[in-house]
Amino acid sequence: MPPRDLIDKFASEMEATGRAKGFTEAVRKAKREINMVLDNMLRELEVPESRTSLHKTLPPPPPPPSRPRANVVHGRLQEGKSGHALVVDMIEKHPGLKGAEVFAGLIDAGTPVHERTVRTALFRARRNGTIEQREGRWYLTKKYKEMFE
Repeated sequence: MPPRDLIDKFASEMEATGRAKGFTEAVRKAKREINMVLDNMLRELEVPESRTSLHKTLPPPPPPPSRPRANVVHGRLQEGKSGHALVVDMIEKHPGLKGAEVFAGLIDAGTPVHERTVRTALFRARRNGTIEQREGRWYLTKKYKEMFE
């Protein structure tokens, strides 16, 4: 029997059952019959009997593309610089950068760092008194500059 005829048959039976026994019972019966038809179709296609095991037969999806993270070992930079040190160095070399510009500068320099790491480092450096923000731009504090002069 073609699939379209089966669907028409199920619909008419569901309608008749719905009138006789109630809608809920008709839906249950239709679900049972559809599951039986699907099981038969799977058997005919020689697909594993359990529909839940189908995902086990498929190859795993490829991993999502990511940025290369050169010089990173266990989440740390090999040269030993923390995110805080990288951010402070960038502001020391290029004072007056905005936060997004600090992040872009580190990426352009080939430093594998996440945006969230940069924002956290900026916040902590400001809290420690290493840098300050004026008109949305970051600068080293006088106190910090005097320490290294």
